[in-house]
Amino acid sequence: QSLALDWLADNQSLATYSQDQILQRFVLATLYYSTNGQSWLRNDAWLSDTSECDWYSSEAEADVCNSDGLLDEIDLDSNNLSGILPWGELAILKSQLVVLDVFGNQLSGSLSSSIGELTSLIALDLERNGFIGSIPREIEQLTNLRHLLL
Repeated sequence: QSLALDWLADNQSLATYSQDQILQRFVLATLYYSTNGQSWLRNDAWLSDTSECDWYSSEAEADVCNSDGLLDEIDLDSNNLSGILPWGELAILKSQLVVLDVFGNQLSGSLSSSIGELTSLIALDLERNGFIGSIPREIEQLTNLRHLLL
């Protein structure tokens, strides 16, 4: 978190970003630092001044932001992510995030109860990682979920 805040605070363009962009960039920067982004196979444009809608995504056929510029997909499957997903920060995007796909990485830790806050999720793919522990009961709150791979 502190690395993400420092990165954001040092950004020369910060004053030009909307509140939504600031939050999205904070969440994505936290994800980057929490999962060793410098070691990802692809991290094109991450932590740059380029729109976060144009940062690398494994979803090449669709936009990761909606028509309002809100990030609605995080697709980083098979990209050498390691570490722990920042569930609390991801929950900041609860009203807009519809896809979270981190299939085939080396993520670890447990699934947080914060997963239940991601109520807009339609697709959640956490398969082929090193998660441990039980599935939190809060996953039942994901009533829009149509695709689930654990």
